[in-house]
This record gives sequence, C-alpha cells and structure tokens, in this order.
Amino acid sequence: MILIVEDNPPLMALWVDRLQHHGYVAVGATTGREAIGVAIEGTPDLVVMDMNLPDMSGFDLVAALRPLGSFPIVAVTGAELEAAEMTRLGFAETHLKPVFPSAMLAIADRLMPTVSRRSPKASP
Repeated sequence: MILIVEDNPPLMALWVDRLQHHGYVAVGATTGREAIGVAIEGTPDLVVMDMNLPDMSGFDLVAALRPLGSFPIVAVTGAELEAAEMTRLGFAETHLKPVFPSAMLAIADRLMPTVSRRSPKASP
C-alpha cells in the first residue's frame, strides 16, 4: 500500500487515483494524524508526504512513522531542502513541487519493494 499524505484534497485525490489506475493500492490522508492512523491500521510499503501539513510538520510525521516500519518515505515540498539533511532524517527521496501524476507513478515504480504489490489487472 502506498500512503499519500497531502493537505490539498484535490491533489491528494489525483495522485491516489493515478496510482490506483496503474494497479497500486493507494490511500490518501490530508493530516499527519490521519496518516498515522492509516499507517497503524496497515503498514504502508511506501509513504509520499507533503512537508507542510495543517496539524504537524513533515519532520514530526516522519518521527511518528519511523517506529512503524522501514518503508521508504518520500518528501514532497514547495521549499528547497538540503538533500543530505533529508537523507539523514530518513527520507528516501525529496521532490520539489509541483509533482505531476506521471512523476508520482515513477516514484512508486522506483521505490515499491516488489512489482508483485501491483494488482493482477494492472496495465503495464
């Protein structure tokens, strides 16, 4: 499962829809607390998250998610962040907005642990 954490509901829905259309199981959350709840219910294989959430910073969310598993976490942000610092904090990748749906799909294809995570009816 891919957890998309984005406080802009239309953008979050677009990313989730695009991933699902390509056979991934994707779930969206618009707040840090909602994301933590989703991750507790079913550990994600990948988290793609905005760094500026309404209820907590992306850094606080990473700190809360990290004890739940060793899944990759990707930061999506409107602000330039130091790549080495982001890696040290546990991010697999950092992407500057805007991140188009095709780029979101490329992130998933690159970082999902196995292709078998896709549903059998997925298109190539």
